[in-house]
Amino acid sequence: MRLASVLSLALAAAGRLAAQATGVVVGTVSDTSGRPLQNARVHVVQTALSTLSDAAGRFRLAAVPPGPATVQAQLIGFYPAQSDVLVAAGDSVAVSLVLRAGAMELNPVIVSAAKRSQLLDQAMTSVSLVSREAIAMRAVNTVDEAVDKAPGVQFINGQVNIRGSSGFVEGLDTGEGGRRFEHVLGHEHHDHMVCTRCGAILEFRDDQLEALQDAAARRVGFEIERHSLRLYGRCRACAAAATRRRRS
Repeated sequence: MRLASVLSLALAAAGRLAAQATGVVVGTVSDTSGRPLQNARVHVVQTALSTLSDAAGRFRLAAVPPGPATVQAQLIGFYPAQSDVLVAAGDSVAVSLVLRAGAMELNPVIVSAAKRSQLLDQAMTSVSLVSREAIAMRAVNTVDEAVDKAPGVQFINGQVNIRGSSGFVEGLDTGEGGRRFEHVLGHEHHDHMVCTRCGAILEFRDDQLEALQDAAARRVGFEIERHSLRLYGRCRACAAAATRRRRS
């Protein structure tokens, strides 16, 4: 029992000595208007010491080795800021870090029909990017006009044609010059009802209609590879609104 007490006292004394051999850096992180910034990552350069600022922008870094140190703060949407401090053993030093707002270039986001996500330079298929600068130079007005300028891509009868193939998406005319695209890989075949008033699109599948189309093709010896049936009219809501207007 006496030995355990002696060991506890020795460990406590060693802990106090270790704490006295290092210093503490405290401070705040704010933007140029003085607004506190929360969740900014604050760290001592060339060490593993780091922390996050709280809702008031305050932070505290303990066990900092004594001597010159560089404290840096980083936050998405801001340029990093740093300050050089002199840390004294057993003492604390305060620092204020002011971050200036600025755009940051992030890695591009790739949207594809592949089974797994992949980086742009790892894509096996050919990839063409239409930048905002290219869109501005070409003075296009719609998305399909911009995509139509990409090498190997054409819009034929409202459908995307990629290097002579049917591509991954199908265009659907919604009336009044509008168009919606949906990818067709892995999707069960279906047809569409398009409201010419509000542009609503209803997807449906009718096995009897499919059978009638197959029978009509067999009668003339035609082999169907693909087809699309689109019914244009008024949806239930628009039809009811027109009925109310007539009655009033």
